[in-house]
Amino acid sequence: MASFKAQQWNSANYALLLYAALVTIAAFAGKPSVCEKYVLCGLAVLTLAFGVVVIKGLDDAIELRRDRQTRIRKHFTREFDEARGDAREWKSFGWLFYPVLAVGCGVTIVLIVGWFPLLHASGS
Repeated sequence: MASFKAQQWNSANYALLLYAALVTIAAFAGKPSVCEKYVLCGLAVLTLAFGVVVIKGLDDAIELRRDRQTRIRKHFTREFDEARGDAREWKSFGWLFYPVLAVGCGVTIVLIVGWFPLLHASGS
């Protein structure tokens, strides 16, 4: 499960890096054409979609393994459970990645389109 959790973090980090790369491309393109903006924004949306699918798949894999652990713990002694800790302590925080990816995508689109003049101030 620890490996799946690490992969969730890696997936979110790579998505954020892709967003930064898209904004950098838009900044170095000077004043991107409408077509270039559509392509860059489309890539941002694809990054969001792919990130959500990957993180959801990893979250499902974590939940599957937690369910297996819960079922197998029924066969152990009370002393083992007390030493190991309460299974109800497990909480899934996979849902935290989705708003981060969505906000990152939104900020990327805003910067690419030029609704916030941070990138396009020198080109005007």
